[in-house]
This record gives sequence, C-alpha cells and structure tokens, in this order.
Amino acid sequence: MTNLKTLSVLFTILCLTLVYSKPSFAQVCQGDLTLSTQAEVDAVACTQVLGNLTISGGDITNLDGLSSLTRIRDQLLIVNNPNLKTLDGLPALDSVGAGIEISNNPQLETINGFSSLTTVHNTLLISNNPKLTSFDGFNNVERISSFFDSQVIIDNNVLLSNIDGLSSLEALSGKSTYVVISNNPALLNVNGLSWLRALNGTATGLSIVNNALLKNLNGLSSLGVFGMDLIGSIEILDNAALESIDGLSNIGAQFDANRSSRITIKRNPLLSQCTGLYSLFVRMGWEVVTELINIGNLQISENGSGCTVADILTSGPQTLSMVDLYDIPTGSRLFAFYED
Repeated sequence: MTNLKTLSVLFTILCLTLVYSKPSFAQVCQGDLTLSTQAEVDAVACTQVLGNLTISGGDITNLDGLSSLTRIRDQLLIVNNPNLKTLDGLPALDSVGAGIEISNNPQLETINGFSSLTTVHNTLLISNNPKLTSFDGFNNVERISSFFDSQVIIDNNVLLSNIDGLSSLEALSGKSTYVVISNNPALLNVNGLSWLRALNGTATGLSIVNNALLKNLNGLSSLGVFGMDLIGSIEILDNAALESIDGLSNIGAQFDANRSSRITIKRNPLLSQCTGLYSLFVRMGWEVVTELINIGNLQISENGSGCTVADILTSGPQTLSMVDLYDIPTGSRLFAFYED
C-alpha cells in the first residue's frame, strides 16, 4: 500500500511538471508568428520560427520569454511597442534569415539581447527610437550578407551618441550593399565601424546625412573594398559639425561615369579637411573623375573653406596639368586637373 501511495505522489508531481513547465525539447513554430501582448511573449515555447516573427503590442515590456529562441527563418520585426524599455531577451538567437528591424519603440533605451548573433542576413534597421542611447547587443555581428540587398540603416534615433554596437562588423555582401547613418542628432562619431573592411556588391553606397554633432569619419578608416563592380555612391550631406572626412582615404573603389555612380559632399559648413579623397580619385582614374565632374555626378560644394574639388585635386603629390571643365548642370566653369 505504501508503494502505491508513493507511486501516486510521484505520478502527480510528474503531471504538474508537464503542465506548468515549458518542454525541454526543441519546438518549431511553423509559419509567421505575431506577438501582440506580454502574455503571448511569455507563453512562447518555440526554439525556431519558420517564418517572420513580429513583436508589436501596447503592453509588451520585455522579451524574456523568448530566451530559448535560436532561429528565425525570415524577418524579425520589433516595432511599435510603446512600453518596451530594454531589449535583453534574445540571448540564444543565432540565426535570422531575412533581416532585423527595430523601429518606432518610443521608450526603448538599450538593445543588449543578441549576444549569440554573428551574422545578419539582408538588413539591420534601427530607426525612430527616440530614447535609444546604445545597441551593444549586436557587438558580435561580423557580417551582413544576402543574395540581394545587404544594408545597415541607423536612422532618426535622437539620443543615440555612438554606434559601438557594430564594433565587430567587418563586411557587407550582396547584390547591393549600403550603409546609411542619418538623422541622429546626438551621434558624436562612427568609431563603431572601425572594423568595417568591405562593402561587396554590384552596387554599393555610403550615406552620412544630417547628424548634427558628428565631427569626423575616422571610424571608417579601415574601409578599403567598395564594390565588386562599377556602380557606387558616396553621400555626405548636411552634417553641421563635420570637420573632416579624411577617414575615407583608404577606400579603393571603381566608379564608372556611365553607370550612374555619384559622389556628393555638400552643405557641411565646417568641413575643411577633404584632401583624404585625393587617394580615392587616383584609384578611380583621372578620366573617370573628369567625366563625373562634367556630368554633374561629382559635386563637392557648400562646405567649409578648403573643401572643394579643386582643393582636393591640388593636394596630392602627383604632377598635374590644369584643364578647363564645365559643370553641365550649372553651366559654370571648373578648374579641374588631369594627370600628365
């Protein structure tokens, strides 16, 4: 009789354990999964989501219930969560197949929850998070890659002072690859990109736009490979405190004037150190530089004293002869230079 009672107690304990505990074996959630309440987040038992995972809800305050999640086949969308303050709950996630978007989270202050992630496929987009001060959770990400577009977009995060969370990023690879840092009024530097070596793609682009406190681009000094084909764009616009872009001096790019390549550096009122672009012009070749100027695809103007096309072309060691070039869009004559 005692043995029967003992067995009965053990059976009861086992049943309660199965009812109130999440299973320890891997569970796969088929298809898209949307979590719109904190209760739904806490109840997730998936280790894999074979679709998109969308987290968007008015009462979601944390993602701790996702601590066992390791793989998302498609996109991870963390958007429109008015009460989410920290993002710490995804420590086991090591694979996201189609990009990460973290946008429109008005209370989000820190992103620390992606410590197992080393590669992001497609796009990493962090935008419109007005209280975000850091996103160190991505500091193990080394590559962003895709068969199609690979992008890093950091846009409109008004308190973000650094992008140190990208400190391990070495390369972007895909058909087109772009880095966009824009509309971050508290951003002081781009030193978080100091390991970035390559933008590999048929089309490549770098856009640094409207970052009011950014003073230099020294954090991009390791960037050497800029494209595997002949289309590229560099856009440095409306950065009120920017003083130097010499951090771009190591870029080795191919630009073809017939393929819509463009370099635009305008409306940076304190920018006076641009001579680091001379080495890029040498690598491009003077014929390409001349053609880009003539069709209006190389524009450097409305910056501080010392940052014009002529300033750059006269700063190098090579012997050059002066030729007359005309800026077709404005009709004004430019003094450009051609290698002897």
